[in-house]
Amino acid sequence: MLRSNNGFEYTSRQFKGYLVKEGIKHQLIMPYTTYQNGVSERRTRTLMEKARCLLYEKKMPLKYWVEAMVIIKTTKIISDFSFFLKT
Repeated sequence: MLRSNNGFEYTSRQFKGYLVKEGIKHQLIMPYTTYQNGVSERRTRTLMEKARCLLYEKKMPLKYWVEAMVIIKTTKIISDFSFFLKT
């Protein structure tokens, strides 16, 4: 299942045809209504807050925002993977 806002990025005929061909259900939500896409919005907000904290703690300028997001996301992937290795 693919859930996206009702923006123009994911509403073309070509994209809809691809989803049908691959058997993927597409659910459109109203634009700018974050409560309809809660899990994704919370995950994004959490990543942004962690990146903001990392920059603040290390007294780094905002120009390193992308690098902070990469570090946070990479750390999350590694911690998720190491969880499975422990079991």
